[in-house]
Amino acid sequence: MKKQERADFLAPLIRSSTEEADTARDSLALVRPEKIVLKAYDKPADDLEYETREHQKLANQGSLFAVGEQAKPFKPCRKRFTLEWVDKFSKKHTHVCDDWETVAAFNRFEYEHGEETALRLLKEKYEEQYFSAGLVLGFSTHSRRNIEYGSKNQWLLVGLIRLDETDQGQLAF
Repeated sequence: MKKQERADFLAPLIRSSTEEADTARDSLALVRPEKIVLKAYDKPADDLEYETREHQKLANQGSLFAVGEQAKPFKPCRKRFTLEWVDKFSKKHTHVCDDWETVAAFNRFEYEHGEETALRLLKEKYEEQYFSAGLVLGFSTHSRRNIEYGSKNQWLLVGLIRLDETDQGQLAF
């Protein structure tokens, strides 16, 4: 899909806030933030050990596609990322960033440049490059039932997506 077509295709999912997505009874939403700050924290040793054990359990199950092959050892990311962001209504939010691409980018940058430079490059990528070009935050929730029963959805930040702004006037219904 061409860049302009992609932006127009996804435009109907863009909300001003997670509250607007709640009102629309969405379980998937994109929100264009007014400001973002990406932060990284060291994961506790217990969390790293747990992630390694859980991956080993899955690896021990084997694969339908690679019979007899063992999964490569899993080395969990030492960092947990959070995103502080401001919505269209100037409301501040903080979410744990469960975006696997953020973790993969950090791991690659750290391998190539070391931790300090990796963190700087990651912040530049999201806070400057993506943000100035067009960034949406991808959110999902487990189900719509929370809204149906009058309780607030727990929105999970599952992606930081480069998506240029588009003129929705081009859309025809």
